[in-house]
Amino acid sequence: MTIRNATPEDVKDIATIHVKSWQVAYKGLIPQSYLNNLSISKREKSWQNILTNCETHTIVQVIDELIVGFANFGKTRDEDKNSKVTGEINAIYLNPEYGRKGLGTELIEFILKNMRNRKFTQITLWVLDTNQIARKFYEKMGFEPDGATKIDIRENFELREMRYFINLI
Repeated sequence: MTIRNATPEDVKDIATIHVKSWQVAYKGLIPQSYLNNLSISKREKSWQNILTNCETHTIVQVIDELIVGFANFGKTRDEDKNSKVTGEINAIYLNPEYGRKGLGTELIEFILKNMRNRKFTQITLWVLDTNQIARKFYEKMGFEPDGATKIDIRENFELREMRYFINLI
């Protein structure tokens, strides 16, 4: 298993994992019609833009030349945090076929080391408040809820999210 920087050639794999992982992880948490209509091609365009125009960092996790996971992270986007010292994990997803094998742990550990080396002292992330599996995983990794919440309004439903943090010092 290796973790490397994502390249534009990785966009289709990243988009595919992003859509498939949403369809599995969020089943029963958000409307099935929304999950069924997720578009890999739309996600490809989004990820192409992120990789070429964004100030964030995207990595991919590779096993036997197959991308099985990815993550995107950088400075916090939250106005109540200092972006000079607070980083944020914007996305972390695995191909559902590779879940529960320790790969998510390896991605988080890689990100924390990278962010620590970049002199960040705290990392945050947002998670659906109803996603107990993800919340337990982040808590196992040392993240804690900080009390902040937000609502992401989608087509005809709301995603209620809560912020988690971990201190790096």
